[in-house]
Amino acid sequence: LEDVGSSLLRAMQEDVRAGEAFCEVEGLPVLVATVASPNEELQIRLCCLIFELCEQVPSARKELHQLKAIPAVLPLLSSSAEEVQEAAARAIEKMSRMPAAAVAVRRAEGIPLLIDLMSSADEGVELAAICATMNVANSDPKAAAAIRDADGLKPLVAFLTSANEKIQIAACTALLGCSRNEANKSLIRELGAIELLLKMLPFTNSRDAQATAVATLAHLSLNEDDTRILIRLQVRHAHPSR
Repeated sequence: LEDVGSSLLRAMQEDVRAGEAFCEVEGLPVLVATVASPNEELQIRLCCLIFELCEQVPSARKELHQLKAIPAVLPLLSSSAEEVQEAAARAIEKMSRMPAAAVAVRRAEGIPLLIDLMSSADEGVELAAICATMNVANSDPKAAAAIRDADGLKPLVAFLTSANEKIQIAACTALLGCSRNEANKSLIRELGAIELLLKMLPFTNSRDAQATAVATLAHLSLNEDDTRILIRLQVRHAHPSR
């Protein structure tokens, strides 16, 4: 089975039409059913296959959701193997771009599992967990409250100082989704996010970092006078002549 998984994964990575062929021969039900295998190497390959299928075949997300792929993959986040954790989080990241799948992650208590992985010593696991949380937060309007209740805002704000730009941008985008919840805005501000977001704006940073920081600041300041005042004071402090 490991060899089969490796061969299928290699085929999808080398042929952009392989995903469609896999779906046409009704491979998705077999794939989801096999995720329960106790073999860690096989679990990694299966999660990578889910990732590739979501990339290649837009309709695969819907079918994977109908086959309950989210509940099948979520337990792998608690694996003792970091490689399995990362592969599972990356699979959830891709599936949760679809709102219904993001809702399934929240309802199956997947958000606390993803937040727990943010404390991993492995940077790849951290990034995968943040990206999955990012998509859930932006696809499911109710996820923002669940992230707050699972104490996920604090680590997301802390990641704004990461030297890894991908982690920094993903955390910022996750906070953007969380800032659409009115109750979260003051909490994010109190955690020191405003100053950290302003530090992402200089032209020495990438355009993606700048754009994400601006969007998040805009959402955080909407209907929040204290946040607007804080932004103005921080800008004056950084640029006294303005």
